[in-house]
Amino acid sequence: MEPLQTAWVRFPTIPRTRFRRAVQLILPDGAVYEGAEAVFRALALSPDPSHRRWLAIYQRVPGARPVLDRGYRWVADHRPALTRVSHFLFGPSPAEDGETGPTLAVEVAAARRRRIALGAGLGAVLLLGGLAAWRRRSRRQLGELDS
Repeated sequence: MEPLQTAWVRFPTIPRTRFRRAVQLILPDGAVYEGAEAVFRALALSPDPSHRRWLAIYQRVPGARPVLDRGYRWVADHRPALTRVSHFLFGPSPAEDGETGPTLAVEVAAARRRRIALGAGLGAVLLLGGLAAWRRRSRRQLGELDS
């Protein structure tokens, strides 16, 4: 894994715009893969054999390639917003901020409280919606009996 800032210098035959657009997997034999295919090929190189199934799905399941490519593109296009959502819900990763110890623990604990509050709020909305639907249905049934 190498950041864009150094990778494009080491591989001058690959335009810098490609590095900015999507992840690049450059194999020792010189083969270059981009985007979703690069991700699935990198997973297939891992020691865990279960990761290979993603590449098989990508390559062999009819219609999977365009759907997964589009999903990768959507995530790549929305990376800054998704990073903010991730930090809000899960806290910063130690590798990103270089933080360790109490500061990181405080941020992760705060993110956990936000997830719990968000879950409780969503649960309350679903509960109230269910109660309102049940009440409406009960009134409708009573109205039908009175007729």
